[in-house]
Amino acid sequence: MLVILENYLHLIKYRTDNRTYMRLAITYERLNLNSKAELTYLFAVNMVPNRFRTRLALFNFYINTKNNRKAKTIGTQILEMPIKIPSNEVEIIKQEVIKKMKLI
Repeated sequence: MLVILENYLHLIKYRTDNRTYMRLAITYERLNLNSKAELTYLFAVNMVPNRFRTRLALFNFYINTKNNRKAKTIGTQILEMPIKIPSNEVEIIKQEVIKKMKLI
């Protein structure tokens, strides 16, 4: 896992997009480096604020780390986000958030 982390850290020097940062955040999370994971997820979200998938990753991170208050905040943001291009993926994300918000 540390090799993967090193690879992502090297990659972001050349490719600075929100998906790469999201993958880096997932790697930090898997290594239990939760403060770095949260900052990296937030960075990825703020790079492209209208992306549902990145916000969903942050939402799931907060659920996984038992931070229900922040999970509810992000979940509400996801549900209130305007949909620029309707898609099945966005509908699936919203349904997932609705289902998980009932459990937290």
